[in-house]
Amino acid sequence: MVDLEQKIRERAYQIWEQEGRIHGRDEHHWHMAKLELASAPDETSVSVAEAPVKKTRRTAKPKAELPAVATPPSAPRRRRAQAPLQ
Repeated sequence: MVDLEQKIRERAYQIWEQEGRIHGRDEHHWHMAKLELASAPDETSVSVAEAPVKKTRRTAKPKAELPAVATPPSAPRRRRAQAPLQ
């Protein structure tokens, strides 16, 4: 299993170099390498599906925009009177 993960890691690194060493696409390269090794006709093709998925930081998805709600304008707030200095 460790041997398979190492092969995936090495192939993902090769893909990264071929694409110009663009950062932020590590998960994509990992999956491409995993698929390539799964389709390779050798003894590792059976156990590729069991290989752990590389965990990366997830990016936040943009929230759906809420419709603008018409609210009446409020009166400006009044300042509190300051206590006199003694």
